[in-house]
Amino acid sequence: MLLRSVAVWTLIALVPPGAVLGAPPSPLEELQRPVALVNGIPIYPYDLDCALEASRAKKISDPESISPDSDLTLNRLIEIELLYQESLKHRFPGLNEEAEQRYRREVRRIGGEEKLRSYLKCNNLTPAQLRKSIFRTLSINRYLDKMVYSKITVTETEIQDYYQKHLDSFMRPPSVRLKQIIILGPKAPAKEDWARTADRARSVYLEAVRGADFETLARRHSEDPSGASLGGEMGVIYMGNLHRSFETLIFSMNAGSVTEPIRSNSGYHIIKIVSSSGPSQRPLEEVRNEIITGIRLSKASSRISELLSDLKESSDVRILND
Repeated sequence: MLLRSVAVWTLIALVPPGAVLGAPPSPLEELQRPVALVNGIPIYPYDLDCALEASRAKKISDPESISPDSDLTLNRLIEIELLYQESLKHRFPGLNEEAEQRYRREVRRIGGEEKLRSYLKCNNLTPAQLRKSIFRTLSINRYLDKMVYSKITVTETEIQDYYQKHLDSFMRPPSVRLKQIIILGPKAPAKEDWARTADRARSVYLEAVRGADFETLARRHSEDPSGASLGGEMGVIYMGNLHRSFETLIFSMNAGSVTEPIRSNSGYHIIKIVSSSGPSQRPLEEVRNEIITGIRLSKASSRISELLSDLKESSDVRILND
């Protein structure tokens, strides 16, 4: 019986599946007319609704993901069921044991059986259904590993060609090396307390711009435990990794400059721009693993599409509902 696909159903044909979660329909739901049959195994409207709901949730968290579509969703459910049925024919050893280990790991992650039951109940699931879901996912994983992923090779020529064709994708953004002094704000939100904090920060800032050694000032005044011992060292920060209000200011300043105290929720920040660098090309060796992963996923996508096409050709798949 088809398990409700909830999480990775849209991507299972592209990457190793890891979270196909679901449960068989209740007796009441079984009274529904199936929307499809896959070698006699029904896909119910409830399965389709669950998958569409998951797709909508993914679209909210990831606007670039595929938009919810009934036809596409039903096709994905059919493909997953075909992969699962085919995986069972291989009788992979140790699946039950591995599934139980994964289930136990999930119990520990949630914080015990009772918490897991409570969590599953909110999703209309039971521990038994979760076990079936984990087994299903592992079985499909093993099948795709055997039929697709284990057969993919990436040559050095392919890596070099990919790198040359995607040079723009492997650029480092502008960066700055920073040192920082933090004067923590008061626990009470009183204006006079914040005013005293601002005065302290202003005093330290004036020492810095008058030529005092910034590292010494950081060790003496900074209230950031980790940074103070390092002389305020923050390391190299790339554009896009700072809060926008900080970033706009910092990337507009020259090396050697010191910012006036910048207020945040935690207090005041006095930042020195030690050095700055413009965009730069990342060397091939630095991005080699990224390239290999990209090529493997591309090849896997193509091969899984061919595999699914062959499975559909040799299977009895019936769409029963317009």
